[in-house]
Amino acid sequence: PAIAVFSSRSGPLMISLAAAAALAASAGEGRLRDDLRRLIGALASPLGLSALAFLAWAALSIGWSPFPRFSLRAFGEFVLPIAAAAILCAILPGRLPRFSVWAMWAGVALAAVLILVEQATGLGLRTALGLDAVTYIFNRPVLTACVLAIPLAVLLAQGGNRWAGIALLALVTVAVARSESGAAVLALGVAALVYIAARVLPRLSLILAAVSIAVTMLGAPFLGGLADRVLPGQVHASLESTSSRARVEIWKVFGAAALQRPLIGSGFGTSPRAHLTPAGQAVTAPNAGLLAVG
Repeated sequence: PAIAVFSSRSGPLMISLAAAAALAASAGEGRLRDDLRRLIGALASPLGLSALAFLAWAALSIGWSPFPRFSLRAFGEFVLPIAAAAILCAILPGRLPRFSVWAMWAGVALAAVLILVEQATGLGLRTALGLDAVTYIFNRPVLTACVLAIPLAVLLAQGGNRWAGIALLALVTVAVARSESGAAVLALGVAALVYIAARVLPRLSLILAAVSIAVTMLGAPFLGGLADRVLPGQVHASLESTSSRARVEIWKVFGAAALQRPLIGSGFGTSPRAHLTPAGQAVTAPNAGLLAVG
């Protein structure tokens, strides 16, 4: 998490290095075959087969991409961290020392502190290191801290260290509030509501979460038009700093491009070049030029 503050796109590299280290340790212990067998067993489960089916469909879509090399690279960038995470899930449980939770606690806390220090000093550290000195660069690391802090707080509470978890959540909340990431603010609010719902009605909450994800994915091409009709002008005025009007227009044109080929799409990872795809070029909306935003 702390490394992400200075290199916000370092996640795939870090998780790949972690997986390589775990594989080396497993091989050194002579348990690599058993660990790989456990991983294969997980992939053979209904959930694992569903994930493999999705990956297979994504790989197949490279075949009809207008930019197959670009799609292949995007697919590689997508699959590599997923494979690394799967390896870690097969090897690490039951082997991590007790201090690992505290090490992660320290990493998330340090990330939050660094973000707060950078905000208070006008990005002094980034400027001194010759990095991009723009405040929105913290959007990714603050989301990372937000995502990690919640399960860490639960783990600490289960181990009898509830106040350490609460302190971490409080620190991350302050960092989120000081950041420019509206997504992180929304994430914490939703997480609090979901936690309450899951405590009261756990099974119903799980079903609603699954349905919500499915509806969001299936309804994605229509969200822009829906937001355009539903959101009043006062909301856009209050969210002017987040470019809400431009975002809605972007949703609309990307939704229009998706509806040109609703079943098979334009190929994996082609969104950054949507304006150059046949589906994108078929969009005749006034703001079709927004497909080139990347």
